[in-house]
Amino acid sequence: MGGTAGRSPERCRFLDAEAAKPREKSCPRYQLCGLLFSLLLLSLILIFFGVRYLWSPAPRKVYDMEHTFFSNGEKKKIVMEIDPLARTETFSSGNGSEEILEIHDFKNGITGIFFVGLQKCFIKTQTKVLPETTEAKIPELEGQEITTTYFEQSVVWVPGEKPIQNKEFLRSSKIFDICKNVTIFWIHPTPIA
Repeated sequence: MGGTAGRSPERCRFLDAEAAKPREKSCPRYQLCGLLFSLLLLSLILIFFGVRYLWSPAPRKVYDMEHTFFSNGEKKKIVMEIDPLARTETFSSGNGSEEILEIHDFKNGITGIFFVGLQKCFIKTQTKVLPETTEAKIPELEGQEITTTYFEQSVVWVPGEKPIQNKEFLRSSKIFDICKNVTIFWIHPTPIA
């Protein structure tokens, strides 16, 4: 018994010595990690909402206009749609099988004309520069007459003999959406004599 009694006080002293020793605190390390994680999470949430609300793309603006005119004694309408973000102008006239769609794609430099009744598309090149709207300058007459007259040379657009086989160059254009399932021809200007 003496041997066990001798060990017990030593053991108690050892335990007491451990209890009296100052503990190394690991709580500040966990608190620091928690604080950094919270800041990271908060900054990710702020970035998400900032991107969603502050940097949202500009609303898509499409301008529609309707024009009425008389052709051969009949009242006809042309609907014009301008999409400045896609850089396209679309003109549509007629109804049913007599409908005609004309698309000016300034981004790709192509004009496409689709005849619904013919189930054919005709395309031609055009300038990629958007038309400028500047004020017309009217010359002051100061008692003189303007005697110069300008006549525009008339042309007829003639389709090529063979249809276009590879339509991949139109893939990024609005023209492709309308003309992808029909025959497409290039058209070329021919002056009228």
